[in-house]
Amino acid sequence: MLQNGIALGRGGNGSVTTGVIRRTSNGGTNWSYNGFRSTSRKQIDSHSNIWIISSYADDTGHDTSYLQYSSDFGITWNTKLKTSQHVFRDFNLVNDSTIMLLTRIDTNAFANGILLTTNAGTDWRVTTFFAGTAMFNLEFVDANTGWTAGSRIYRTTNGGSNWLEQLNVYPLDINGVLMRDYKSGIAYGDQGILYTTSTGGIMNAVTYSSTTPKDFELYQNYPNPFNPKTIINYEIEKNNYVSIKIYDVSGKYVTTVVSEVKSAGRHEADFNASGLSSGLYFYSLLINGGIVSTKRMVLIR
Repeated sequence: MLQNGIALGRGGNGSVTTGVIRRTSNGGTNWSYNGFRSTSRKQIDSHSNIWIISSYADDTGHDTSYLQYSSDFGITWNTKLKTSQHVFRDFNLVNDSTIMLLTRIDTNAFANGILLTTNAGTDWRVTTFFAGTAMFNLEFVDANTGWTAGSRIYRTTNGGSNWLEQLNVYPLDINGVLMRDYKSGIAYGDQGILYTTSTGGIMNAVTYSSTTPKDFELYQNYPNPFNPKTIINYEIEKNNYVSIKIYDVSGKYVTTVVSEVKSAGRHEADFNASGLSSGLYFYSLLINGGIVSTKRMVLIR
């Protein structure tokens, strides 16, 4: 049975962003606290080192970004890169010497690029520049094939040397792309945006609603990860026909948890994943048949 694990989180107080890492060595019975800069992404390399990126804003609004790794499962951390010229969004560990960082350039939220090292962090250079769009997610299935997403989705098949635009949803944002393999994947974002692909190319839209965010709130399920039961809370401003639907990582419909008229206010739905295999799933809140919000959850057996 797995015993060691870490959990990442972040919060804020005014203009000061804070973060937390909690570590367990007994399968989650106890979690030790480690105050930390705002952590946003993690990966584990082939040597079982844990890598994280973080961006910390001080009380003047000045950002400093870090790429760090731990070789003792979160007890101590080593800094590979520290900079105040970039705000790290996501990253990809290609191999022991090559790392890609998706980053905001300087203070311009709509100037994003790929920061690359091919010598394990000794030297870094901007290899790709995405002008006029904010990018949030970097997803690779191997060293050559990957996607990045924001108000647009771009794909590369040559390790980031060239990127081809696949989808434009401006002024909305795609918050994440998750690919099961070269062909099957899902993209999710603002106002319940949900797109799927079965070819690795053109994304097909799942119907979503034009309901404004003030009309609803979908909360993160708890516990997460879970086995096999979890609770999904949501809030609606007025009486509506509400559905909560579950999808797998490829965007395939799995089941419906809620499907009825609900009164205004906060509601709770129980989801029992007995019979489903471990993995990543999505749950969507639908109002009057249109998706208004989508979040992800992890089932662990």
